[in-house]
This record gives sequence, structure tokens and C-alpha cells, in this order.
Amino acid sequence: EIYTLSLHDALPILVDLVVMHRGRVVESGPSLEILQDPRHPYTKRLVKAAPSLASHRIEDAHAKGVKVSEDELLGAGMGATSTEPVIRVENLTKVFDVRGAKSRAKTFKAVDDVSFTLREGTTLALVGESGSGKSTVANIVLNLINPTEGRVYHHGTDLSTLGKKELFALRRRLQPVFQNPYGSLDPMRSVFSSVEEPLRVQSTKIGRASCRERV
Repeated sequence: EIYTLSLHDALPILVDLVVMHRGRVVESGPSLEILQDPRHPYTKRLVKAAPSLASHRIEDAHAKGVKVSEDELLGAGMGATSTEPVIRVENLTKVFDVRGAKSRAKTFKAVDDVSFTLREGTTLALVGESGSGKSTVANIVLNLINPTEGRVYHHGTDLSTLGKKELFALRRRLQPVFQNPYGSLDPMRSVFSSVEEPLRVQSTKIGRASCRERV
């Protein structure tokens, strides 16, 4: 599984992978490097179990004795536009209280000391099996849940310091893109009302006639 975030100021040019297993990062680095030579046993199982189009290209190239570059693999000719991090995650840990647990343990550590950086002009894929902590990390990055420990920075600003007004502005630039449209869209709404809603929510100045025209 891969958790996807939409950052309006990050271009999908170069791809990095962060592999999570049981709440921890077990391997990270350029996608080409990890797909060609996975080091951790869990990463090896992932690549073997679900080969992507990219890994097929690598296998085909290896069979022909051809060395594949990052640009050739991803169809990218520009590279990263900046070394400045758009998102910086430092030492994230999230512990949930477990209600009604029969065992002595009353807490569950879903994320354990996770750190990574997303540079402008790159794409970062957070990869791992169900329950590895990807969604929890993404929800913390989106500031939808608070971490037990650690910090998330957006262009150098600590998200935990933002007020309601700043968070409202951030929501226009940092959003999840859910993989299941049937679970994301209200089946009782028309297409028109589904498109209209975010326009009205995100803009307090748009009038009904203007909003209708845009839809």
C-alpha cells in the first residue's frame, strides 16, 4: 500500500521511497536504488510480491545488460528543483490508548521514531503493509491528529504552532487524495454539489452565481 498526499507546490519529478514495517522505517532512499537492490528482508518481500512497472523495466534492462538511470526509469528530465524541504518530519512517535484491552498493555505504538524529508520537485512514497503506520504518519503530517512525540515542519514552520486561520490556509495546499472514490464522495450528493462544496468552503468571498459559473 502507498499513502498519497497532494502538495500543490511539489512537482512529481524524482521519487524517493520510505518503507515502513510495524511502525518503524526499515529502509529509505531513491526509488531506483531500493528497487534494484533492496537491503531489508521486508523490502525484498515487498518488491518480490508486488513488482511495479518500474521494477519490470529494471528487470528487463538487467536481462539485456543495460544500466537504467533514474531519469530513464521515471521519464524525468529535470531533476529536483530545489534542495529546500517542503515537508520535514522529525522523530514522529504516536501511541494510542487501547480501550478494553484484555492484556496488561493499555497502549499501542503505531509510529515509532519516524523521520524523513520531502524536497521541492520530488515525490515521496511511503510504502508498507496494512497496519504499518502509513496512515497515522500521513494524518499527523496533515495535522489531523497530534503526535505523541516529534515535529512536522512545512517550509520550516512547525505545524503544531499554527492557529485556526493558518491551518485553514494550509488545508488549501496540503491535502489527502483518497484511493477509493466511493468512500470519499457522498453518494447522496450530485456531481455539481460535490464540486461546489470545496469552492464554497475554501473561499469566503465567492458568491453563489460566481461559484455556479466556476462549477
